[in-house]
Amino acid sequence: MIRDTVEFCLSIIAFSLLLGGGALAADEFENASVIFEQNATDGDAEVVINATAGDEGLAKLKIVSPDGRALIDFTAPSSNLGIRHFALESPEPDDDGSLRKDYPEGKYAFFGTTVSGGKLVGEAMLSHRFPKPASILVPKPAQRNVPVNGLKIEWSPTKGMAEIVVVVEQEETGAEVKARLPGSATMFSVPDGFLRSATEYKVAVGTVAQDGNASYVEAPFKTAGSSTTKDNVENYPAFDVHVFNRSTTIDNVWFPLQPGKQFVFNGTTVDEEGDIEAHSIVFTVTDVTKVIDGVRTRVCWERDFIDGELEEAEIVFFAQADDGAVWHFGQYPEEYSDGKVVVSPGWLHGVNGHAGIHMPANPRLGDPDFAQGWAPTVPWTDKAVVHEVGRKVKVPTGAYDDVLVIDEYNLEEADSHQLKYYAKSVGLIKVGWLGHDETQEVLELVEIRNLNADSMAKARDAVLKLEKSARKRLGDIFGTSEPIVGP
Repeated sequence: MIRDTVEFCLSIIAFSLLLGGGALAADEFENASVIFEQNATDGDAEVVINATAGDEGLAKLKIVSPDGRALIDFTAPSSNLGIRHFALESPEPDDDGSLRKDYPEGKYAFFGTTVSGGKLVGEAMLSHRFPKPASILVPKPAQRNVPVNGLKIEWSPTKGMAEIVVVVEQEETGAEVKARLPGSATMFSVPDGFLRSATEYKVAVGTVAQDGNASYVEAPFKTAGSSTTKDNVENYPAFDVHVFNRSTTIDNVWFPLQPGKQFVFNGTTVDEEGDIEAHSIVFTVTDVTKVIDGVRTRVCWERDFIDGELEEAEIVFFAQADDGAVWHFGQYPEEYSDGKVVVSPGWLHGVNGHAGIHMPANPRLGDPDFAQGWAPTVPWTDKAVVHEVGRKVKVPTGAYDDVLVIDEYNLEEADSHQLKYYAKSVGLIKVGWLGHDETQEVLELVEIRNLNADSMAKARDAVLKLEKSARKRLGDIFGTSEPIVGP
C-alpha cells in the first residue's frame, strides 16, 4: 500500500514537471469522473471515464490510476481547437474481476493542457461497489401488445440513490428517450407519439449511487399493432350496458358471489430464486358496490400472503349480465415490500381498460377462448378456455363431482397456464398450473366462512381504504370514478 501511494505521488510530481513545473497555478476540470456501470440483466460491467475541460479545448490529457499507471495519455499536437470533452468506456467482460484489476479502487488524478498552454487538474474516486438494481414491473420482460400511447414505465423502489436513469430505445433506428429522475422515483411516462405500432423496443432502468456507480436492468417489449386489426378487436367482447339489470345478484352456478362469504386457500408458489414458499389467499365477497360505466358491480376483497406476510391486497369488481355470465370490470391491487406499497397496476372498464367475461353462463368444452378483460398498459390481457368438464376433485373442504376446469393465460406469457377448478354452487376450489408457469402456484380451498356483522364491517373499511389509496395513487384512473357505496 505504501509503495502504491509513493508511486502515485511520484507520478503526479513527474507529470507536473512535464506540464511545465511544479509551482504553476492550474484550473480544475469542469468534470472528472471514473465510475463502474453494470448490466444486472446480462451480468457484464464496464468502467466509464469522463473528462470535460472549460471553454477551451485540450491539447493534452493524462489520467493516472491509484497505483501510478498512466491509463490515458492523449496528445493532439496539430489541433488549434483541441478536445473539450472525453467520454471513454472499457470493454464489457462478463466477469468484472478483470475490470477490478485494471481499475483499482482509489483516487484517479487528471492532468490537462489546453491549446493555449493553460493547466487543468482534477481527481475522481472510484469504488467497486455496485448499487442495488431495481426490478422493472411495467412492462414485463418480453411483453407483447404494449400500447403505443399512455405507457408508464414502473419499477421497484430503491433507497439512497442519487438518481434514476430511464432509457427507452429502438435499436434498429436509434430512436431513444432518456430521462434522469430523482432517486425516489418509481414511474416514468413515455411521451405519446414516440412509440410506433408493432415495433420492438427495450427499456433500461438504472439506479445511480451517490458515488456515481450505476446498475442497469433491461426488459424488451413489443408494441401492439393497429387498434383496428381483427386480432385486437377480438381481445375483448362487445359490451352493452343495458343487459345488466340485476348486476349485483351474482348466482352463476360456477361462480356465485354471495355477500358475507369468505374463501380461504392454502398452497405453495415458487419465488424468483426457485425456492418454494407457503402461499395463502383470502377472498371475501363484500356487501358494497361500485358503479362503473353505468353498471353497478359487486366489490370483492382479496388478500395474498407469502410465508404468512401480506404481499398483495386488491379490490375486484364483478357484475352478472342477464344471461348469467359474470363480467370482470377492473381491479385495484397493491403489492407490498416491507409493509410499503411498491406497485399498484389498477384498471377500470371505460377508463384504461375494457370489461371481459370472468365466467360464461354455460361454459362448455370446445367453446372458443373468452377474454377476461383488456388493459394492456397494466398489463391485463387474460384469456380463458374450458379445459375439462366432469372432473372429480377432493380438497380439504370436501369431495366434488362434475368439476369444471378453466385454463387461464395471458398474451404476455402465452405458454404459461393457470388451471382453475370450479365446483357447482361453491365456485373456485383449486388452482394448478401447466406449461412454463414460473410461479407454479398450487392452491386448495381449505375453509368457507360466513362472516358476522363485525367482520363484514372490517372488510368494508378495508375496501374503502384501498379505494382511497387508488384515488391517490391512480388519480387519472380512479379519481373521477363513482365511489364505492355501502349496502
